[in-house]
Amino acid sequence: IWHPDFLETMMPQLDNKSTSYFPVGFMSQEESVKDVSFDQRTIKFMSNEEATGISIFPVHQLLEINGFDEFYHGWGSEDTDVHLRLRNAGYEVRFRENEIYFKHQWHEKAYRSLNQGSIFHTQLEKINHQRTEIVKKHKLVQSNLHHSFGLMPVEQDYGRLETTEELISVNFEKNNVIATLASLPIMGLNKVIEIRFIKEEVSWTDKIKNYLKPKQYFLDAAAVNDMILLEIVNRYRNLPYFYSYSKESISLKIMLCE
Repeated sequence: IWHPDFLETMMPQLDNKSTSYFPVGFMSQEESVKDVSFDQRTIKFMSNEEATGISIFPVHQLLEINGFDEFYHGWGSEDTDVHLRLRNAGYEVRFRENEIYFKHQWHEKAYRSLNQGSIFHTQLEKINHQRTEIVKKHKLVQSNLHHSFGLMPVEQDYGRLETTEELISVNFEKNNVIATLASLPIMGLNKVIEIRFIKEEVSWTDKIKNYLKPKQYFLDAAAVNDMILLEIVNRYRNLPYFYSYSKESISLKIMLCE
């Protein structure tokens, strides 16, 4: 929730040389639903300088570093990453710690769990954090060097996803999943391919192999989900695709464009 005077107060203070970011006051669930003014809303705690989600950037600086790194998916780190790269480029990033202009409403975190069928990579938050650590360690400045960034989706391409031109069924066997994902680029351009990863009953022989071998033959749905989503993030994030998840079946519908 924005302070009603934020824009009027802050705009005259902004310049075209530095990024400003702001603390956020977090409210309880009960406080979030009250119909009261900004000043009457009490907060439980304040964010510190590590929380970078409320930021105002000079646009030319963002363009110089190739914008936000579009590797980041899921929750967190993309805003921290862009702050790091701006500082690595020599620009000032200012934390306005004494100015409370934003209050955060309570909300559920179902988007950070697979329990309700949300599209969620179980390890991606940790991977995101390690990505920022690499940016920090190597003082990186530009992102998206091997992918175009800021692309707008083409509505016509996404409309084609309403049909399926080739359907492929794959079980949760680890090597099948790896081989299928690796084979996507040779399955044909400008064709809508739907891959259904389906949980099948595993024989006692394969269950014993899974138990005895350090590398599983058959994966659970969460592991298959993580493999698919990481492949999308790394290779196909700019392509039109549709993804759905359940513990019994996972579907990826995608069109490989030229």
